[in-house]
Amino acid sequence: MLIYHLYGSIKEKKKKGNPINKVSEEDIDFFLDVLEKSNDYIKIRNLQKIMGGKFSSTQINTIFKYLERSKLIETDLDGNIIWIKKKKIDEHQTLGDIINLNEQVTNLLKDNTDISKK
Repeated sequence: MLIYHLYGSIKEKKKKGNPINKVSEEDIDFFLDVLEKSNDYIKIRNLQKIMGGKFSSTQINTIFKYLERSKLIETDLDGNIIWIKKKKIDEHQTLGDIINLNEQVTNLLKDNTDISKK
């Protein structure tokens, strides 16, 4: 009985800590915000540097796989993040509204209309 009691008390003292890959909704939002603010193609291998050490490599991998499976990001074969779904788009925007917000498209359309007038 005494051995069982000692074994039971030792076992009770051991508690499992948080899982190493535990992430919250706030972590995912922070991750997406950092990716959205970047203007360059981001290499997957550079994510830990970009996140500023906030996440471990296991947490980054967990968040990355979640975002990839939920189709919130797309990557190419070279390991670049090539597309990030914007979460703050108004549902009632038209294609014209979106084009007006994008400076590259606006400049391209202006250049094409200038060429066609000549």
